[in-house]
Parts: sequence; structure tokens; C-alpha cells
Amino acid sequence: MRRLTKELSDLLKPLTSYGDDDEPKPIDSEVFVKYGVITEPQRESLIEELENWFSHGEPMNDLETWLGRDLIPFVPSDHMPLFAFVFEEMDLEYEQLQEMEAEAKADEDEDFDTLRGHAVRLDEPFIGNKNHTNFTDEKIEELLQEQDLHKIPRKYRGPIYRWMQRKLKGAIRDAFRQKARQHTELVQQLKIGRWEIESNFLEQAKIVGMTTTGLSKYRGLLQSVKPKIVMIEEAAETLEAFVTAACMDTIEHIILVGDHQQLRGHCSVPDLEGVPFFLDVSMFERFVVHTIGHTQLQLQRRMIPEIRRIVMPIYPGLKDHPSVLQREPVPGMGGVNSYLFVHNWLEDADSQFSKVNVEEARMLVAFYNYLVDAGVKTPEISVLTFYNGQRKLILRSLRRHPNLQGHRFKVATVDAYQGEENGIVLLSLVRNNQNANIGFLSVINRVCVALSRAQRGFYIFGNAHFICRLNVKWFELVQAMGSNPKRLGYHLPITCDMHHKKQYFQKPEDFDNVNGGCSMPCNEELPCGHLCPLFCHSDAAPPDAGMPAVKLPSGPSPGGSRSQSQVRQVNNRSSQTNLPAGTSSSQMSAKQKADRVEEFQEFAQGGHFEADKKLDAAANKEVAVAVDEDAKRKLQKLDDEMAAALFGDLDDAAARTDSPKKQSLSPKKKEGVVLVRRSPDGRRGVWRGTYDPMVKSEDEEKKEFKGFEKSLLD
Repeated sequence: MRRLTKELSDLLKPLTSYGDDDEPKPIDSEVFVKYGVITEPQRESLIEELENWFSHGEPMNDLETWLGRDLIPFVPSDHMPLFAFVFEEMDLEYEQLQEMEAEAKADEDEDFDTLRGHAVRLDEPFIGNKNHTNFTDEKIEELLQEQDLHKIPRKYRGPIYRWMQRKLKGAIRDAFRQKARQHTELVQQLKIGRWEIESNFLEQAKIVGMTTTGLSKYRGLLQSVKPKIVMIEEAAETLEAFVTAACMDTIEHIILVGDHQQLRGHCSVPDLEGVPFFLDVSMFERFVVHTIGHTQLQLQRRMIPEIRRIVMPIYPGLKDHPSVLQREPVPGMGGVNSYLFVHNWLEDADSQFSKVNVEEARMLVAFYNYLVDAGVKTPEISVLTFYNGQRKLILRSLRRHPNLQGHRFKVATVDAYQGEENGIVLLSLVRNNQNANIGFLSVINRVCVALSRAQRGFYIFGNAHFICRLNVKWFELVQAMGSNPKRLGYHLPITCDMHHKKQYFQKPEDFDNVNGGCSMPCNEELPCGHLCPLFCHSDAAPPDAGMPAVKLPSGPSPGGSRSQSQVRQVNNRSSQTNLPAGTSSSQMSAKQKADRVEEFQEFAQGGHFEADKKLDAAANKEVAVAVDEDAKRKLQKLDDEMAAALFGDLDDAAARTDSPKKQSLSPKKKEGVVLVRRSPDGRRGVWRGTYDPMVKSEDEEKKEFKGFEKSLLD
């Protein structure tokens, strides 16, 4: 085997055309003689002429001297790019590429599947100049009857060298194929020998695990152990061809486990998916759709009931395991663990023609930052979207956010997140246009994956009006979120865990005035004994026992907007005592108590001035806040804006949303909106015209809608 491998490598060596120093050079004339392309007298004529040349540098090649300027570098021709692609297919192709790259990265335990062996680089650094485009092979063979190649006119030498290269490749190809057949036979014999050994080990195993690719690759080995039962996991993603490969002569029972509501498998040729071939439909899905006997699990252990009800239109009859009832609510949301934030921001397309929604991304990033300020760890939050352009936009915005530096984020497309789950999931729907096109959102398999990833918090950002009008399944999903308790609206409700103050945000800028809490003063007691002068924040903690009181500097603190966590860290370092860790005041000896009293007396009799200076200097050094008058004016203006937001628009939004008679998604009138209506007996109707969400009398309602009751979106 090794000898044959070396012979194959030696056969290809002339086509590398590189010397020992890895410098490019033309093919040596001796190789052409070896394969019968030119004769020995012709080669001698090249060598005799070469002896008449003198070179001041590297030794010259005989063919290089003969060709002269007709020996030119070989430049591969570039293929013209294909611009006739569909906008929405770009993301799908990207995700498929990501999956293939992930599969190509073999783990340590799968490293034996990687290609091994000696690699030969096939490259042609030089080629003959094509002086005559209509130069025939018959003309070249006639010219090569001359045994002295230097008598051939120079204008014919470039095409002749091209012909010589082509003839040499043909001769090498024929010789290589002969030895390759021998190599294939040896490899097959070696595989059979290895399988005979491995079959003895497999016969002793009760369970043998593999991928569907491994099943096809090692089907002969598996058939030798005569299996009776085959279980295929994720059968809804497994193409029918792989299931067919598992149908061996000895198989008595095939068990398929999967979820046909989630993503289907992908064909190597995308044209085979969908109409008219449907090769992406698995055997598992065919069995379920055609009501062939199957068993469905009804007990779920992932989502809290508030999130589970969203997927009920897809999974009717789904029940909750008791373990999901004990999960902690999302911090800073006041028990609102799921919500559909509705907006009217239009979509756009990025440079790769993938769909993006810039304002929606800004709103999502602002909410993400609020959750982090409220105490949620970034690994507990996943951001999903249906488009790779939106994924890149959100990830880029998160990385650039000043409050999120140094964090790692989980931002993925829905296709790439199948099989994953997380505590809190933020979903960006992106689509909102004038063309009545929702793209990937119409694929119910993708929607199912997106809606079933969250464990205790799920927040959707998109235009519910637009999507519901174009897809019945989305109408049912939004209807589920609008049932008691209502979890959709134009204002995102957040609640301060400290003061239980509820606020309603409608745009990204609304989050600028909160840091995981609300806009009320914190007033929490600091370790020094004073009240916190900052606005409400989530990183407040009870003061430590046994801490000596430290007087705060008089007047406004330098920089004014310093975060509470930074001030507390400085206070803690400044107020540490020499007591052993875990020692309380009741456990101190009389001498320790006397020393403490003396420290406090010295502090009260003027030592606090020095302590204040040290505390102020340490805080300024750590936070690096400017103390000039211009900075103070800007900070004062910021405080005024925060107060105006607290007592102005927010109260108005709260009154408009909290009122039971004014639970309207849209505070403004919409012209030409098409809404879906459902009658009491379940019939669905469509109403066209002017949509006014303001509350009207029952008589006006009946007259206007002609018997149809109000839509959920009213």
C-alpha cells in the first residue's frame, strides 16, 4: 500500500512544476521524453543550444531558453458572479453553509473520519503563449517532425508547448488510472479486514450509536452484526433515503422519534425540496400526516404555562409538568413573563439583501440592556431572528453598547437554534412592508421552533397587525397572547422590583432613563449610613452589619451620574475594618470595642474631613468623571430630562394602557386597514375601511361590524 501510494505521488510530481526551493519552473524536457511527447534527439538539440547561453544568475531551463518570451505565467480565469438570486434565499444558504462548516469540524472522538494521507499540489505556474488561435494539432505534429527544435520558427513555439503539456497530462492520467485501480482494490481488502475485526466487538455491544451519515457509510459493517431494532432520533429531520438505508434484511422493528412540526431536513440539491418532489418531507412526517399509528407526548418540561399557551395552536392538548410551575419570574417585568411588542417600523435590506429592521433591533437591544441591569445574566438570554442580516445587526449593536462591554451574547437565527433552549428568549420578527410579504414567517415549522425555545421569559418584537392579516396561524398565535392575561400591545410594560412602579415604553429612547429599576429616587441606606442619592437601580444590596458610618461629601457628588455599584464599591473599600472575617459587634472583646469607640471619636472630631477627601479622590480616580462646570450643566440637564420623562409622557402612556376601557393596541387612527373578524359561532370575516380603535357604544359596534364581534387587535 505504501509503495503504491508513493508511485501515485511520483506520477503527479511533474504536474507540480515546482523546484526543491518551492520556486516555479517549467516542466523539464526529460519528462516529455519519458512519456513519449518528444524524442531524445529533440531534447539533445535543446541542451546543445543551452550550452551556448551564459547566465549570471540561476541556471536556466532548456525549455525556458527555447521558449523565451512565449513562456508566460498561467492565470486561472475568473468566473462571472451570478446576480440572479432571490433575496430571501441568501439567509437560507448562509445557514446551510454554517451547518456544513459545523459538521466539518470533527471532534476528538470523531477525528478518525477526517481525511488523511499525502497531499500533492497540482499547479501550472507557466503556459505557452497562444500566438495563433486556429493552430491545429495536425500542424503541430507536422512541425515536430523536425528533430532540431531550434529550427522551428519562434511564433509557433508557444502553441507547441501548450500541446506538449496537454499530451503529457493525458499520458500521466492513463498511468495514474491504472495504479488507482490497484490502490482501490487494496483499500477494499483492507476495509474488509478491519470490518472483520470490528464486527467481533460490535457483536458484544447491546446498543450501537451513529449518525445517519455513519449508517450509510458503514452499512456493510452493521449488517454483519444482524441488528433487529433501529431507533432514529430527530426522525422529522432525517431524509427518507437515510431511513431506507437502515432497512436491512434482519430488521424487525424501526422506531422513529421526532417532531414533524419543527424544521425539516435539507436536500443537497435545493430544487428537490418542495413542489413537485417533496424530498425534504421525512418518512416520519408522512406517517403522522396520513394518521398511521403513532404516539404523541403531551407533557412538556420546558416552558412555564404563560409561554406554553402561545404554542397551543400548534400543539393542542399540551400539558405542563409540575417542575415548570416553580420557575422564577423575569426580574424587572412585574410578572409579565411573555409579551408581544407591536410597532409600525418598516423593514429594510442590508448589503447582502437580507431583511433587517433597524428600529426594531434598537428596541430589542435597549430591552436586552434593561434585563441585564435588572439582574439577568447574559448567558440566560438568547436573541432569535428569522434573518441573518437582522442577526448581524443585533449582535453588532450589543457589542457596541457601552453598558454591555465584555459580555458574550447568544444571537442566532431560528434555523441554527433548533434543539436549543434558554431561560429568556427575545424574538425579532423583522417583517413589515408595503408588499404584503412575510417571507420566512409563513413557514410554520420555523415559527414553531422560534416559539418553543424559552423556559421562563419570552418577548416578541414585530408588527402583529401586518402579520395577522397575512397568515391564519399567526392570527391564532396572537389571539392566544391576547387572551387573559393580555400580553400584547404598543407599549412594553416594565416594573421596578424595588418600588413596584410600572412604566410603559414605546421607543428605544425610553430606556435611557432607567438602569434596571425606575425613575424614582433610590433612598436606600448605604454601608456608610446615608441614603443613596441616585435614581432607582437594580444592583442595590442591604448594608453590611458592623460597618462604621462614613460621612458623604457635602454638596453634589462629582460627576453626579456615577452608578450606585461604583459608589458602593468605593464605600466598602473605604469603610473596611481590621476585624476578622465573620466577626459581629456582639462577638468583639472589650479591647476591640474600646478601639472601635476610639476610631469613631477620632473620625467625629475632624477625621471625617480627611476620609471624605480620600473617598472623593478614590471615586474620581475609579470612575474617571470630569468635574468641570460644563459637565455639571450637562448632568443637570440629564436630571431634568429624566424628571420630565417620569412625570410626563410615561404617566400618559400608563393611563392609556392600564385603563380597562382603553386597552387598545394603537393610539392612532389607521386608514385602509384590513382586519380579520371572528363571529360568535366561529365564522371568520374580513372588514375593510377605516379602523378607529377608540371605544364605542355597543349599538355603534353592532351597526359597524354587522354582527361580527370585535377583533383581538381592537
